Amino acid sequence: IEKSLHLMNKLYSLCEKNNIKLSIAVYPWPAQIREMAMNNTDSNLQVDIWRDFCTYRCDHFINMFPRYFNIIKNTTIGDIYNTYFIQGDVHYNREGNRLIHEALLELNLIE
Repeated sequence: IEKSLHLMNKLYSLCEKNNIKLSIAVYPWPAQIREMAMNNTDSNLQVDIWRDFCTYRCDHFINMFPRYFNIIKNTTIGDIYNTYFIQGDVHYNREGNRLIHEALLELNLIE
């Protein structure tokens, strides 16, 4: 965590120096989706760290955890993985990227 924060502070400084706006998005991995289901919450240390980091540094903080938490309520973890992730991987497939796209549209971050 310390190393990640250090590197992100360096990135923020570089962006600030070059007048570039910084936004951070956090997305749950399959294990974090399972954790949300088991604990019945979308609370997550990763979310807390990057939300706090963004408080005075970021133009936008995009949190995908609540969106997946809402999906958990209506389906199984296996179905979520099969629907939104590349099989055998932690990266999103087409449908997972569509979900992110919808969130960015709702926040008016893209057209």
